[in-house]
Parts: sequence; C-alpha cells; structure tokens
Amino acid sequence: MLVPMLLSMSHIHLASHAISEAIAMGGIGYHSSSLSSPEYHFRRSLHHWPTNPVAHSLFTNYHRMNGSSSLASVCDMYQRAASYESRWRMLALDFLGRSLSAVEEGVMEDDDVTVGDGIDANNWVELLILNGALDIEYIGGDVDHVDNEEGKEKNEDETENDDGVYSSSGVEAAA
Repeated sequence: MLVPMLLSMSHIHLASHAISEAIAMGGIGYHSSSLSSPEYHFRRSLHHWPTNPVAHSLFTNYHRMNGSSSLASVCDMYQRAASYESRWRMLALDFLGRSLSAVEEGVMEDDDVTVGDGIDANNWVELLILNGALDIEYIGGDVDHVDNEEGKEKNEDETENDDGVYSSSGVEAAA
C-alpha cells in the first residue's frame, strides 16, 4: 500500500512542475510532450492511488484553470476530493489515536509503532497522508493546556484528536 501512495505523490509533484513549466513557456495549455503534461501526471497519480484527495483537488484546479470542464463537472470533482479527504482524515487520525492509546496503556512502546522492515507507521501516516495528501498540519499537543495557558478558544478549523490538534485541510478548503 505504501509504494502506490508514494508513486501517486511523486506524480503530483511532477504535475506541479509541469504546470509551472507550462506557465513559464507560454500558458497553461502548453506542454512539450504528452509524458510531461500535467494531465498525464494527474492521471498516473490517480492510477496509483484512486482516492488521493490532493490529486483530485489539484486535477480539478487544473481543469478549472484550463476551462476544460463545465462548472457542474468541476463542482462534482471538488466534492469528490472533499469526500476522499474526509474519509482519509478520519482513517489517519483514528490510526494515530489507536497507536497513542496502545502506548499509553503500555501495550506497546513508543518506538514499537513499526511495521515490516522498521517503517515507523505513525510518521508515514502523518507525513504521507496527513501532510502530503490532505494538506493537514499537526498544530500541537494538549489542547486544554494550550487553550487555558494562552486564553484562546480552539479554532473552528482545527480538529481535536486524542493525539493533539490538527489544522483544517487545504483539500477540503478548495471544495
């Protein structure tokens, strides 16, 4: 599961580079070859990870900028991206919460959250899924302590989890 996600995210970066290159060369519709076109990389990204929220969101932005899709189609595409974002956010935060609970209950050590060949699952979930595919950042730890100390209320765009506070998603914000 990890390799397809990594390939998908790699194609997102290649698509972003292709868009920048196309704009520099004379417009968003320009591309030097079909293998370097943004559309090619977005499609490859979705081939490897069909529910990648950031791929859907950025591909929708690309369609909107090009005017290559109707307004109704663009709205449907943004809605699909937001739906995938909600699902992956829930899965990722649930996974991190279960890992933290297991460590707190003494079922496992903090360093024991590894799978396979020493892969730290928590780091991969946070970096690849939350940060990369959902554009969500970890804000902080103990919410009550931070709120009481600074006299602030929790922002509506933040989600509290047993593991801390996470920002709202850039993917969902686009929809």
